[in-house]
Amino acid sequence: MVAVTAFAGVSTETIRRPGQVERLATMATLFILAYAVPTTWFRVFTGEFVAVQASDPITQLVFVALYGFLLSRLLGNERQLVKTVRLEPLLFAWVGFALLSVVWSEDPARTIDVSTTFFTTTLIAYYLFIRYELVEVLWMLMWVSLFGVAVNIVFAVGLPTYGQTAVGWSGVQTDKNSLGRSSVFDMITLLMAARLFRRFRMLAYAGAAGAVFLVIGSTSKTSLGALGGLIVFLIVFQAFRGRKTLYGAVATLYVTATVIGIWVGLRSLEIITDILDKDVSLTGRTVLWELVLREVPERLWLGSGFGAFWTDWFGPSHEVWIDFGSRLPHAHNALLEYLLELGVIGAGMFLFVYLRGVARATRYVRAVPGAIGLWPLTMLSFTLLFSLTEVGVQGRNIFWVAFILALLSVARQQKVSAEEGRALRRMRSFGLRPELIDLADDATVPGSRAAIEQPRKQRV
Repeated sequence: MVAVTAFAGVSTETIRRPGQVERLATMATLFILAYAVPTTWFRVFTGEFVAVQASDPITQLVFVALYGFLLSRLLGNERQLVKTVRLEPLLFAWVGFALLSVVWSEDPARTIDVSTTFFTTTLIAYYLFIRYELVEVLWMLMWVSLFGVAVNIVFAVGLPTYGQTAVGWSGVQTDKNSLGRSSVFDMITLLMAARLFRRFRMLAYAGAAGAVFLVIGSTSKTSLGALGGLIVFLIVFQAFRGRKTLYGAVATLYVTATVIGIWVGLRSLEIITDILDKDVSLTGRTVLWELVLREVPERLWLGSGFGAFWTDWFGPSHEVWIDFGSRLPHAHNALLEYLLELGVIGAGMFLFVYLRGVARATRYVRAVPGAIGLWPLTMLSFTLLFSLTEVGVQGRNIFWVAFILALLSVARQQKVSAEEGRALRRMRSFGLRPELIDLADDATVPGSRAAIEQPRKQRV
């Protein structure tokens, strides 16, 4: 059995469909990216933070085995990988820049370790994009999220020794904020799945309700705020998706969310912080951001190296830790984190990729109907909300994989639309009336529905 993957403007070629073993390995990888290896679940929370914490041998072995098997399935499909990279070349260049930062890193060994893991996780996202349709990935994510929500509830409620901390539930995650962010992601996934897979609609809605229950139990105010914000975003996206004012609505939402996040952090609005049950400095984030901004000019253009700022008392972060009064794992803001580690160049590259992705995702909402059309923009919104007062989505986790899938999906749609536009201009140049021809049903138009679907009917 084979399938054909086609990209706009290029000839199609056949690749073998994933078999059952490969699909199971893919689901296992997605689950571990979301909830870690089960051997790590039975750890008692100590409240201590270790800046540089290496993965245990079992976790390393599992990831090497799963990553190695899945990436081996790309052998023979290098051309498809190149085409995928070309859809959004600056994204791959940014990941490459993180790898290259070992040259100027303050801690080369740490940068090699973190950036290599980051790069291979990025390749897993490209593997998913090449080997599966987006709807297939969401199908797998639905089952991963359902099982993950169930496991987190069991640990949080039934095994409090391992699933609770002094400040809130942690489930099988490392802390309450990790549980909150994971549960918000699960809620998004399951709400989308309820619309996509009608047969499992009630099960998906029950799982989404369980995810909300976990967010509340985690007491993570960031996650609660993101949960409410994403619900508002989804309502607005759905209400405006058929209107020309969608672009204005998306821009307004993003600007408003960003301004509120920065305003709350820097101005310490007492009314809002009282509602959120926070101190007037948002648990010290105001002071932290001031200290971080003081460090940025020290390594302005290239940063201290990927993963090399928050290392130990003898590393670049020592002055921040001393002035702040405690050890911290990150800057609690994604853009500041990129400025520290990759400098203005790296932060600027990521910001450009992200903003272009949002613009494309907004067009994607209008072009692609149903939940599939909403998913990329929703994932990019998820990234924004967890980047304002948290570290963002980069790393060896399910959020980074989903982020890349969202960017690549809207980039491919953009390329298809560009091909159709060129085809229309060619038709007009020959005096044809394009309104009489449905380009989606014209197999001669590269990237059209017919051009993609026609070879799929051929079986080898």
